[in-house]
Amino acid sequence: MESLIFQKFKHYRSLGYPVSGPILRLQAKRIAATFIQKPGTEQSVIDKYRKAKFNSNWLDGFKARHNIRGRIRINGERGSLSSNIEELMDPIRDIIKSSGIGIQNIYNWDETGLFYRGLPRYTLATQDDDGVGSKEDMNRFTVMLSVDGSDISLVVIGKSKTLRGCDAQFWNNQGVDYHANKKAWMNGDIFEKLLKKFDERMKQPTILLLDNFSGHSIEELQDFKHIIPIFLPANTTSETQPLDGGIIATCKVKYRLKLMNYILDEVDRNSFKLNNLTLHRIIPWLVEACKEIKPLTIQKCFHNALKMDVFKPTLSEETISEAQKTFEALSESVQRYFGVDVRASEILEYATFDNVLPYVAINDIDSEDEDNIVIPDPKLFLEGKFTMAQLQSYFRETGCFRELSMIDPLIERLEKHLRFQ
Repeated sequence: MESLIFQKFKHYRSLGYPVSGPILRLQAKRIAATFIQKPGTEQSVIDKYRKAKFNSNWLDGFKARHNIRGRIRINGERGSLSSNIEELMDPIRDIIKSSGIGIQNIYNWDETGLFYRGLPRYTLATQDDDGVGSKEDMNRFTVMLSVDGSDISLVVIGKSKTLRGCDAQFWNNQGVDYHANKKAWMNGDIFEKLLKKFDERMKQPTILLLDNFSGHSIEELQDFKHIIPIFLPANTTSETQPLDGGIIATCKVKYRLKLMNYILDEVDRNSFKLNNLTLHRIIPWLVEACKEIKPLTIQKCFHNALKMDVFKPTLSEETISEAQKTFEALSESVQRYFGVDVRASEILEYATFDNVLPYVAINDIDSEDEDNIVIPDPKLFLEGKFTMAQLQSYFRETGCFRELSMIDPLIERLEKHLRFQ
């Protein structure tokens, strides 16, 4: 029966549904009841499940036996993705290819709510800490990000038409377009104004990628001079929209860092007040957060979402030259760490976004020698780990997040086979 419970658990999670401890215990009781009522069930089995208590002790044992984590936060929309994404995206790719429009004129717009005073809701605590906290602040506004493959601009939608300290000159200095309505959310009227302004600003044909949000209404605006609106397929935008590929999340993370730095400074001075966090104070942080997102990162999100070679990120010649020198200087320790002849140029392929998988270097080792790699001096092993740390730092700074994720499993497998004398 336990295997059936685990199958049910995996099925619910594959659909994206949350499964809590009480839900799992309830499901176990329901399955046990079906065993009892099933014709032909042996009396010993019936007696067993009638006496079974699916309490917290059973739950702890079940999680341990099946390697189930305590809890994770449900996030994203992958559970509702369409199964034929590639087929749905093919016509959009064909339009982009046939239009001949350069990536500098392919935009994506999307909105997100920002609880701009939001503090972390989880904390480290001592044994006698009962988790007391303050009331969660629910003040928010909407941010619409406009991305063109390398740059970001912002539209802010709040509730008040006039804000203290935020006159027209303030918004102009920040380079932010501000609008207001009662719900602080995008609607058809604001969207129409933004489209007209955007169309007037563009000087050549421009593709605008949008999701199917109800506020993105263009029924009354069919006569554009320059822009070509394209709606992404429904239930796919978590995979097909560049802004959902990490740009919005990165912007929020950078903003939160600035927010927490300010709060820590104010608390140290015993002068922190939540009400001091006004839009006049925090909008510059948001603008800075957007500017700190590297163009290479934005371009990579476009590439991952649309899967078109024209968006494939590339490094500048200057960056490549600098990286080449760095890796050549480290080539000796890289070679000793891998235990094979690995050239700096091969390591550089990670940073230039070629399809290098983490097991490539390992596969250069003959299988019969795989378990007999010997590093004669532990110091060399430490040098190798330092080298990999430098690679991690380089990938992080250049926005090579896929390559960054490759380093850890590569190190893990190498450590498994390395032997010290």
